[in-house]
Amino acid sequence: MFDANKNKLAEKIAKIQFVVHDISLYLNTHTQDAQAIKHYEFYFNKLEELRKEYERLYGPKRAIREGTWTWIEGPWPWERECNEE
Repeated sequence: MFDANKNKLAEKIAKIQFVVHDISLYLNTHTQDAQAIKHYEFYFNKLEELRKEYERLYGPKRAIREGTWTWIEGPWPWERECNEE
């Protein structure tokens, strides 16, 4: 069943996620930019509000996986056995 309100809210979340990610990339190289930090905090808080609203109305947006992730069982690229031939 198509729910226009659900899709609108999901679209808002996606747009704000993009903004938050974009500002965080900028802040990686401009750590002292006070205006950018204010923008980041504003949009991060807005994103959290939208996520909470979505979950309240429609349930979790992100998939929850039980069990372990196989990639974490190593070896990691920087571990010695991974680099030996």
